[in-house]
Amino acid sequence: MKFTIGFEKEDVTTLHSYWDEIIRTQQWSEGKFTKLFEERWSRHNRLASVAFSSWSGGALAALEYFDVKGHTVLCPSNTFMATPLSVIKAGGNVEFVD
Repeated sequence: MKFTIGFEKEDVTTLHSYWDEIIRTQQWSEGKFTKLFEERWSRHNRLASVAFSSWSGGALAALEYFDVKGHTVLCPSNTFMATPLSVIKAGGNVEFVD
């Protein structure tokens, strides 16, 4: 089975123009399209939103928001290193569990 991401044919020209602008401006994770995504996502969900360029950045922001400093955070023992390191960076204590 081959995994593909489908696009409508009428959207291809628009998508190419977006990529051209991203490459020209070198704004890969901030800028016009990130702001546009945040605005549309907020409108769709009727909630405030913020986009992150990586899982780690989002995880760290969430951990800091919930103020895990000094608290124990449970992490799966079979996980990517960013999971416990984000907890440690936010001041939490990691406990691995299965």
